[in-house]
Amino acid sequence: LNIIDRVALNNNHQNQGGYGNYNGYNNNHGYNNNYSGYQNSNNYYIPVMDERDFIALCATIENTSFDSDRLVIAKQALANNYVTSEQVLEILNLFSFESNKLDLAKYAYKSTIDKERYFIVNNAFSFSSSKRELNEYISRF
Repeated sequence: LNIIDRVALNNNHQNQGGYGNYNGYNNNHGYNNNYSGYQNSNNYYIPVMDERDFIALCATIENTSFDSDRLVIAKQALANNYVTSEQVLEILNLFSFESNKLDLAKYAYKSTIDKERYFIVNNAFSFSSSKRELNEYISRF
């Protein structure tokens, strides 16, 4: 879904309220979403940026004129949130310049909860050199 479709879905979303999925507490702030969390191989629950915040982040990035400013906003959000590989891909697709996409893809890797799916991030790049550089970066982890 693109950002406009997500906003429309979010506006039609029913508030679920009450208790949610994580140890009896509502981990998704009263509404249901696809990004509420991730359970890793050690059965440890990792909260992921929820749908509402993700939509707000994408809208903020889209409403920012310059790629360099978009990069600052994205890094600010990723510094304090966990995301999925698919969310990273969606964010990268909001950027115009390959160099900024690559910079952010490297930065986002540490905040990504499903690193085994990070290969999909390669779809954001036009140049094989960018894909190669990202994969070399990832291989050092």
